[in-house]
Amino acid sequence: MTCDEVLGAAFLLRDFLAERSLKTVVKTSEGKGLHIVLHLKRKHPWETMKVFGKAVAGEVARFNPLKFTIMSSKSRRTGKIYIDWMRNGRGATCIAPWGVRARPGATVSMPLNWAQIPELAKSGYTIHMPPENPEEWVDPKPHSITAKLLRDLGVE
Repeated sequence: MTCDEVLGAAFLLRDFLAERSLKTVVKTSEGKGLHIVLHLKRKHPWETMKVFGKAVAGEVARFNPLKFTIMSSKSRRTGKIYIDWMRNGRGATCIAPWGVRARPGATVSMPLNWAQIPELAKSGYTIHMPPENPEEWVDPKPHSITAKLLRDLGVE
């Protein structure tokens, strides 16, 4: 899988959610991928949101099952882009925006705007680069997941 394929998957996920009136923001993971973040109002329980995340990931993976998977087992996802829906459960962790990874070069989980992704996601971001705070990250407006959307995705 190439960096361009991972970027394409991120845009596909963004567009899938945008078509449902859900605006996302994005940041580098400073691992191998990107984190697409959807700010939500606290309306549904954790378990519902975990199932929602899995349903969204599954719908996006169905666009191209030869390239995408939601299976966490490394042996079952070789050569595929893993859409990690497991980060949506209570107690799950991910690196915080601006978090520094304990890796060579001191890479940073960098908040981006969608237009920056093609350049910065490929090159990465380190503590030696000047910080930016994308406007989308300044005061994000939380969304509500509607009962209709949950039903449409087979959740609840």
